[in-house]
Amino acid sequence: MTKILIIFLFIISFSVIYAQTEQDNFEKLRIERIEKKVKVMKSDNNIKDYFDKQGFHIKREYYDNNNNISSHSFIKHLDNGDLSVEMDLGPEGKFTTTGSQALYYVTYFDPYNLIDNVVMTFDAKSRLIEERISGNDGEINEIEKYFYDNDEDKFNRSETYSDNKLVGKTIYYYNELRLLIKIEYLWLYNNEMTITNYSYEFY
Repeated sequence: MTKILIIFLFIISFSVIYAQTEQDNFEKLRIERIEKKVKVMKSDNNIKDYFDKQGFHIKREYYDNNNNISSHSFIKHLDNGDLSVEMDLGPEGKFTTTGSQALYYVTYFDPYNLIDNVVMTFDAKSRLIEERISGNDGEINEIEKYFYDNDEDKFNRSETYSDNKLVGKTIYYYNELRLLIKIEYLWLYNNEMTITNYSYEFY
């Protein structure tokens, strides 16, 4: 009986040590930005994300077609792992929203979005394999499933499900530094593909 109890406790302890949480996931990404000295990540859909030397995401800027800043957000990392984000929407004024990093990186705290909750799930290797996205009004109920090739620590594709129906597929491309450089999203409803490219500035 004692041996069984010891084995059980060992298994529980092992699981606790190696089970990755949402906070662990974002901390891993922060460390990666430090190692790769990422300062700015820019997408060709007129968005710039800024990171400090400690790898923290500190600012996001949105640009219009004339390359003028149309709005921006200042990001503060709280002790509990959440984010407090002050958004300046120009004529619409400034306001601050606080919430989890998982929710922020799905919605960017867009005041017009209907998503209220994001829950991440990890596999036995502490890799992100699923995001459950929902809204309190019941109109949004999506699952994003991530897949990996060759045991890499970067997912290379994902599938989006809405009400258990496959609605979209995504392919992710990385450079030699394993930094994201392109996303191709195929919306299966009309077979329309959206492509977003990314570039970087470094410290």
